[in-house]
This record gives sequence, structure tokens and C-alpha cells, in this order.
Amino acid sequence: MKRKPLVSCVMPTYNSVAYLNESIKSLISQTLKNIEIIIIDDFSDDSTYDLLKFYRNHDKRVRFYMMEERRGAAFCRNFGNRLAKADIVMVCDSGDLNSADRAEETYKYFKKNKGINVFHSACVECDEFYSPLSVCFPSEFDGTDKPRIFHPTVAYRREVFENFKYREGNLNTDQYEAFMFEVVLSGHKFGFDTAYYVKKIISSNVNLEERYKQRIKNYKEFGIEVPDFLKELDDGKV
Repeated sequence: MKRKPLVSCVMPTYNSVAYLNESIKSLISQTLKNIEIIIIDDFSDDSTYDLLKFYRNHDKRVRFYMMEERRGAAFCRNFGNRLAKADIVMVCDSGDLNSADRAEETYKYFKKNKGINVFHSACVECDEFYSPLSVCFPSEFDGTDKPRIFHPTVAYRREVFENFKYREGNLNTDQYEAFMFEVVLSGHKFGFDTAYYVKKIISSNVNLEERYKQRIKNYKEFGIEVPDFLKELDDGKV
């Protein structure tokens, strides 16, 4: 009889084959072996399929699914979360590197902190060659201010991903901050660790302006002051 995985690693990907290999290797090398790795390909037109097929054939913990049209990261995250068998989902991004003990430390944190529903930690931001740019540290989040949460470090319990969904429809962003606001305002508790378990790649191949415009909308919806670095985009029309 197969054991239920302790942690489900859910990763959307789109045309990221140049970095995807290292991301998957960092997950299959976790010290916590009883995990599953769910990868949702958002209709990539590079060689992502061949790479995912290779890993599925070499590690039974890897499962992947291919979208038949572009749906966006939010849709893929929701799709992957529905497939998760573990009671803890660990958010993963293609391109990012996870420390070998990330899943184990995440599982230990939830086991020790029974009242915490969402966990997040520090991360190291890197360029596309994995050279460090900066270290980003988290802070407490209660929904009254901009969340200092680095999404690729997040993990949450089953009651969170069964009752809350990422907002779909925007191909440029998964609107994770809106997801976090909805979760915390419902009474779920957040906890964090200042250790870092993720090296987050800062890719130049993203539409930051569209992401930021969506972020401004979310801040306004939840009554959060627009940060200074976004105010130039806030022309009253977004």
C-alpha cells in the first residue's frame, strides 16, 4: 500500500525549460523523501514536455499535466492544488532552487505549530545565472498592510487550499497577494521563519508592468496604501 505523501510540491511552468531542470532536481533531492511533485505545464511551446516526461519516467514521485491552451499560473496552481494528496502544499516556481531541507523544515514547522495555517520564509533573489542579488526577509502578516511574503517560500495546510483559490484570468500574474489577503482576513494564521530555503530567480522575461497594475488593484480592493514604488503607475485608471 502506497504511503500518503507528507508534502505536495505544486509547480506551474510556462516556457521555462532553460531553468526547469534545476528546479526539479532541487525537489527530487529533498531530504524528506515522502513527497509528491506536481508540475502543471501551461501550454508551453518549448521542450518542456520532453523534460517532464524524462523526470516522470525516472522518479515515480513526479506527476505532470499539460494544459490544452494557455490558462495562466493562477489556474495552474488551483489545478495542481486540487490534485494534491498531502495535507500540506508547498508552493514552487519553475526556475527557483529549493534548499535540500525545505520540505522537511516546512513539515516540521507545521507539526510543531498546530495553529498556523500558512508558513513563509526568507529567500535569496538571484539573477538568471543564480548569482545572489539580495536577501528578502519576511515579517508578520495580519492583512492590515502590504504582505511581506515571498510567494515561492509559501506553504499551507489543506483547509487553505481546499477553501481558497487563486484568482484566475490574468496571464501575467497569479495574484498571490489577493489570495493571501483573503486567507488572512478569514481568520487563518500565518507564521514565518527568517531562514531561507529558496533561491528565487528574477527573470527579465516577464511583464512587470501588467503585474504591478494588477497588484495596485488588489491593494485598493483590500484598503492597503499603494507602495511608493508603484505610485507612478497609479494614475487613477487602474
